[in-house]
Amino acid sequence: MDASEAAQMNSAAETRPSTPIRPTPAFSRESSPAIPVNNVHATGQQPEVEIEETSPQELPGAGDLEVTRISKSLRPETPLRRPQPGKLDETRPHSITEVTGRVVLEPSSSGLYNLTYACLLVPRFGSHYLAGDLAEGLSEWIPTICVAFGWRLDYLSVRPAYLQWVIDVPPTTSPGYLMRIMRQQTSDRIFEDFPRLKRENPSGDFWAPGYLIMGGSQPHPSKLVNDYIKRTRKRQGVDL
Repeated sequence: MDASEAAQMNSAAETRPSTPIRPTPAFSRESSPAIPVNNVHATGQQPEVEIEETSPQELPGAGDLEVTRISKSLRPETPLRRPQPGKLDETRPHSITEVTGRVVLEPSSSGLYNLTYACLLVPRFGSHYLAGDLAEGLSEWIPTICVAFGWRLDYLSVRPAYLQWVIDVPPTTSPGYLMRIMRQQTSDRIFEDFPRLKRENPSGDFWAPGYLIMGGSQPHPSKLVNDYIKRTRKRQGVDL
């Protein structure tokens, strides 16, 4: 074998290096076209940038901050009506809840209060009518006295010529004791609030002697009340 053939065999035995295969990218890496800087400087123009203009806001004046507007009430005003003349001159019979305008206090053990009386008192002077402020005062004092002594007031009627009420008391309270307490308590308050009546009646008792009391839950009939007033004035020597 000559030298030329040996050289060909050695070259065939050598392994040629392979060229690596680049993977195909899944996305494009193309960049944005560049803008030559020379073109910008050559023209002398600045790149235009759009900026939104902010409009100035008007501040409220000093007078607007100092003055506070009064808002209208959503609730309508309640109309006020004056009572008609003569409407309050004479009272009418009414229940105790109408008199006090509040919840009636009752004893915890109502089983003991099984005695009910209908009571009536007449003013000592026929000219001392139970009307106006005096009638309003009695409508407030009578319920207070009953609560203070542990009695229950069921009915109250303040009329110009007499005072009538229905009351429940325990069996230990006698009718005489009941009427004595009512006469004394009401007389003291009447003379304290109405000095003129005290000057005209210095006896210390606003009510005429005697009283009318009956067992039962019904007020006295009108005829019985009128007859009692006539007999009382007759004993006093006063003609009606």
